[in-house]
Amino acid sequence: MVTARAYISKSPRLPTGWSGSFSFLTLYWAIFVTSVIAFITQYFLGSHLPEMKIALEVASLVTCGFAWLLSRAIFRVQNKREIWPQYIVAILFLSTLTLYLFGSDNRGVLLGYIENIQMLIGSAMLMMILVEAIDGPKTSQTEKRFRFYFAGGYITLLAIAFVARLPEFQTWQSSIQVSLAAIALVGASGAVLYRKKHPLKKPDNQKLSRPTARATPNPVLAKMILNLLENDNIFLSSDIKVIHIAKWLQQPAYKISQCIVSDLGFPNFNQLINSYRIKDAKRRLSSPEFDDCSILVISMDCGFGSLGPFNRAFKLDTGLTPSEFRSIRTA
Repeated sequence: MVTARAYISKSPRLPTGWSGSFSFLTLYWAIFVTSVIAFITQYFLGSHLPEMKIALEVASLVTCGFAWLLSRAIFRVQNKREIWPQYIVAILFLSTLTLYLFGSDNRGVLLGYIENIQMLIGSAMLMMILVEAIDGPKTSQTEKRFRFYFAGGYITLLAIAFVARLPEFQTWQSSIQVSLAAIALVGASGAVLYRKKHPLKKPDNQKLSRPTARATPNPVLAKMILNLLENDNIFLSSDIKVIHIAKWLQQPAYKISQCIVSDLGFPNFNQLINSYRIKDAKRRLSSPEFDDCSILVISMDCGFGSLGPFNRAFKLDTGLTPSEFRSIRTA
């Protein structure tokens, strides 16, 4: 088996079965349910509970925003560090609350701008709910059907809500809105139950499932790859990629990647290429012939696209910066 020196970096793996979206899914579902129930309760009991009317109305101000957050949790794996959606919903809530508190009479320029922002964000969120359903990987026929039914049901609700705003239906507008809210509540709860039974897989887990690390050894292909590196010096090209080697050797790209891991002992293609680049850089820095060349020039000549990655890779290999490495020879 052909071997080569590897720079192996280990990173902690997530526990098996962990789903970053599960807590978000439950949280956003609870918030959405609370908002919808507040809207429905306000319609039926608002006149009988005057002391609760304002609280119920405020709780149901941005149901569309909560629905968007819920749809994101249903259709995409959530990143706990990705907090911009919550900020957008918070802006929508604050703008809507401001308009609610100041009423609709005698609005100045500032409130006019706030109203425009509120309408723009709210409309965008209504569309983004549909985008969340139709976007993203459809890993199975069951997932495709689930997204199709969700999108179809949502479009139907939007269409009915639009029709309900026509003057001909003004008498029944409130009743229709409440009915649509109840249907949305049931539909969203069903979607949440489905997602809990069929959780989305994290992209990293999908990558780890590839059989590259356990591929059948292919020493012949490994020698062909090394020949390109050692005799043709393909690593000197800053834009070299796996697909280029695959075309030269007339092999599928995945086989090249498997061979790099299983035969050459490198965790990935980039670290294989960088190992040869660093080796060539050390040769140049150790030779008086290249004393007139700056560190930047040497890094570019060795195939690095910029100085930062070169310095990091060089220090990882030698424990020294390129300048320190050169100074030891010239001292």
